[in-house]
Amino acid sequence: MRFDATGAAGSGWARTPNLDRLAAEGCFFENAFCTNPVCTPARHNILTGLPPRFHGYWRNSPQPWDKDLPVMPRLLSRAGYVTQAIGHMGFRPQRHDHGFDGMLLADIAPDVLRSKLGVVLQDYVRYQFTAGENVGLGKVDAVDDAERIAEAAKRGGADVVIDALPDGQQTQLGRWFDKGVELSAGQWQKLAVSRAFMRDAPILILDEPTASLDAEA
Repeated sequence: MRFDATGAAGSGWARTPNLDRLAAEGCFFENAFCTNPVCTPARHNILTGLPPRFHGYWRNSPQPWDKDLPVMPRLLSRAGYVTQAIGHMGFRPQRHDHGFDGMLLADIAPDVLRSKLGVVLQDYVRYQFTAGENVGLGKVDAVDDAERIAEAAKRGGADVVIDALPDGQQTQLGRWFDKGVELSAGQWQKLAVSRAFMRDAPILILDEPTASLDAEA
């Protein structure tokens, strides 16, 4: 937070009673900033390895970056390395002035990026739907595609679980509805893993995908 965004500094829109109390009881630094990546000076600090008194940037403003600053990506590029900035770096619109050869994720439309990812969290969701829908929700527009669901289930190891259910993919899971079948924690996790395979994504992010596997699974 900028110092002038506190009530003690006269801000009329932010309520910061605890910070105001600390400021009233202690010292108040008007020219201090936190080395945090949301702050322009901190970006310069990180990329140059220099404090503001050397690179000259003190405020969080859209001012252009000095192309002659000795930033690490540019130095690495000159040495023959290829540099890429991954993720939201806050460099637009001068993002290529920082020495990076490319901005991998910043140049990709969010919808396109999401379509390339499959995610299985350790704290996965147990949908109170049918077994097929539990897998098919990995790609909503294919939630009724039985063949694709079967293939994803096979890749995720849930095919054995589904085949053992009384109505296969059409079996209602969970206890929210009458005749719903409850699965073991490991069986639910296999459905979650299979759900990620529905997207056929080139990148899979797995957060301990076998943490709940048990004898039944």
